Amino acid sequence: MADIVQLEEKGNLLYPKTHVSAIDNFDETVVKKSGDEEIAGVKNFKDGIQQNGKAVLTETESRALWTGGWVMNTTQTVTPKKKLTECRTGWVLRWQRILGGEVKFQDYNYTYVPKQHALDAAGMGVSCMMDSGAGDAKSVKYIYVRDENIKGHGNNSTNPSGSFVLTAVFEF
Repeated sequence: MADIVQLEEKGNLLYPKTHVSAIDNFDETVVKKSGDEEIAGVKNFKDGIQQNGKAVLTETESRALWTGGWVMNTTQTVTPKKKLTECRTGWVLRWQRILGGEVKFQDYNYTYVPKQHALDAAGMGVSCMMDSGAGDAKSVKYIYVRDENIKGHGNNSTNPSGSFVLTAVFEF
């Protein structure tokens, strides 16, 4: 194998052009800037991934974006840590039964709110159907969903609607 020699002309260093074909296995080890390719192995992008200038969602937040225990009346507004449009596909609202002022770890009900709601119907009402395992508490909560928050409705405090409370908002 020949030695690599640095060329110099009148005290200036010259950098001769190297042709790709002169480098052994270049096409097998370098990812091209354009065109379709199959790339084997794990690629760890430490600074994020973007497509057309927008971040690509690679994970769903598994921790609750909000927790509490609210009947969602007219004075109550929930503001999750992530906007609806920032979530992978939307929010999941978790409702639980409340008896005698105590939130019960039973009768879980879930309402799915797709992110499309923030684009097509922001601020419009969503009906949330609920039922207890014993069938003694059928309820409908009515909420107003915007991209950044969820607002309650006056009827949510009355029975049987008042027998369920919103306890968490998750991303899905």
